[in-house]
Amino acid sequence: NILEYDSADFIRAGEAILLSDSIRYYVKFVFYEILGQILEPDENIIQYIIENCENKVYGKYLLNNVIYSKKQYVSILRNHGILDRWYQDIDKKENVSMILTKNLLRWVDMLYVNSIYNMGSLIILCFV
Repeated sequence: NILEYDSADFIRAGEAILLSDSIRYYVKFVFYEILGQILEPDENIIQYIIENCENKVYGKYLLNNVIYSKKQYVSILRNHGILDRWYQDIDKKENVSMILTKNLLRWVDMLYVNSIYNMGSLIILCFV
């Protein structure tokens, strides 16, 4: 797993995959899927997100497949002033709304699942 060895190499490989005309479109999304699964992005990953979240070609895919509903990536955008800048831009304000809405819905879903799980545990304990 190249990501475990060096995130800079992982990013270079991912960029090469994205730019290649000989790699099928759906295979390119593996790069985004792996990025989305990173729980604690290091400096190389953070820098890649900052530099590419507004990329004309790949920024939309990065937002939709990596950043939306991922707290660690939303925090990166917030901490680097990108969300604030987008909120001030009428054309990008929708991005901020979508990011915050999806994160809120994910949090509510987790809260709901946890409450159902806890309620189920309580019911089982009542019958034991």
